Amino acid sequence: LQTYGATIFDTRNVEIRRCRFLSNSTRALYAKVCTRCSIVSNDVRNPGNLGIVVEAGYSNWVFANTVHGCADGIALNGASIASNILSGNRLFSNSVGISLAGAPGPRRTFIRSNEVYGPGQATGISISSSSASNTVIRNRIYRNSADGIIIGGSGNATRILHNSISANGGDGIRLGGSGSAHIAVNNISLSNGGYGVNQVASSFGRFAGNVLYGNGSGNVSTASLAASNGVLFLNPGFSNAASANFRLRPTSPAIDRGTTNGGLGAFVGPYTNVAPDIGADETGFAQIPV
Repeated sequence: LQTYGATIFDTRNVEIRRCRFLSNSTRALYAKVCTRCSIVSNDVRNPGNLGIVVEAGYSNWVFANTVHGCADGIALNGASIASNILSGNRLFSNSVGISLAGAPGPRRTFIRSNEVYGPGQATGISISSSSASNTVIRNRIYRNSADGIIIGGSGNATRILHNSISANGGDGIRLGGSGSAHIAVNNISLSNGGYGVNQVASSFGRFAGNVLYGNGSGNVSTASLAASNGVLFLNPGFSNAASANFRLRPTSPAIDRGTTNGGLGAFVGPYTNVAPDIGADETGFAQIPV
């Protein structure tokens, strides 16, 4: 077995596109100390080992890759790592779909418009260590055997916006660690085995406009979350969640019920009527914008 399928180190403006990486012994694709590099439309399968790893570096783009059968599907870690974008990727059958970790950990990452799903995958998206000011937006996260999104460590100010989270075995969103000022706005968390949102530790700076319904342990874990502004405990009316169609039916209570208050308008993207829909998909758009 090869140790790495491909490595790019201490470079700028390199693109790796339309390659297939199979069964490398450590990392399939490794980018270290890179700036403005692109990893696009690759097929990565690396049983028991790491898929795409970005360690240190700035403003790299990981887009439209299919990553499956790995330990961590896409992993960002280390110091001096910021402003990277993970967008439009499809991740399944990994131990963890997307992982942000290391010391002090990634900052200002955009995890946007990815499909992160099981069966055969434990955790959807994991953000740990002191990773801070990262944004998780417009992802579909479903049927993972553990939690959909888990926030741990001491990092602050994670934005969790406009995600559709359904039928995961654990919590839809799990907030742990010792961080603060996290934001969860305009998400749908439906039919997860644990809580829709479980605040184990840490704290939310803002929790609003979420639709939470039919979660096994309860829709929220605390009374303060239940009393938060604009939270709806209603069936969101997905077109067909069993077939991973998370578009909203015309009668959905989540249509035009999202909020852009508090400076969130710059993150939400385009929407069709007076307010955005809650969840990953927007009525009138053929696909999630990436």
